[in-house]
Amino acid sequence: MLSTFEYGGITYSNWDLSEGSDSIKLLIKRIGIEEVQKIIEMEEKRRKIKEYKELLSSSDYKAMKFAEGETSKEDYEPIKKQRKEWRNLINKLEEEMKF
Repeated sequence: MLSTFEYGGITYSNWDLSEGSDSIKLLIKRIGIEEVQKIIEMEEKRRKIKEYKELLSSSDYKAMKFAEGETSKEDYEPIKKQRKEWRNLINKLEEEMKF
């Protein structure tokens, strides 16, 4: 997985942060394993946020159908609950990413 991240005010672009990669080995030498683990955790959270936002986008048409009265409340309720869960997960991850 190629990632762009910021560390120490410097932006690092197109780094391979997969386990055992040369990029990881170089980063460990430069900044230490604890800092590398933090970077990887942040990138994983960013990836999950992106995934949840894509799921929300992919279900937008169902929300619109409900808003336009083309779907019953009963049929839309499970979708509504799932969308709320995705938004809650996004909010939780974004909160965890704040320093």
